[in-house]
Amino acid sequence: MGKVVDLYWSMRNPLCWMIADKLMDLSREYEFEINPKVMYPLAERCGLNYEQMVEAIEGNEASHDEQAEQHATDLIAAGHYNIPTMVYNDEIFSARTVSIHWCGG
Repeated sequence: MGKVVDLYWSMRNPLCWMIADKLMDLSREYEFEINPKVMYPLAERCGLNYEQMVEAIEGNEASHDEQAEQHATDLIAAGHYNIPTMVYNDEIFSARTVSIHWCGG
């Protein structure tokens, strides 16, 4: 796969989880790779293991904070602020459109 789509993602946003399978289907159908860019707030309220998350970040907090801040800056620079959002070649595809398709709309 040569095409890469940036996916701005929030662990707490229920829409992100609702359309995850559909995004993967689209990725296979249109042969693109998804580059997830996780946005804060993080996942502690989404059923993910908080202790494991803390353990993975411990000692590297500044790097994770910087990465999340850069993702937020990149999303705004792309001209959007909602998540989930996909960006390919500077073109925005709101993943909310995928949810409408997914729901049969």
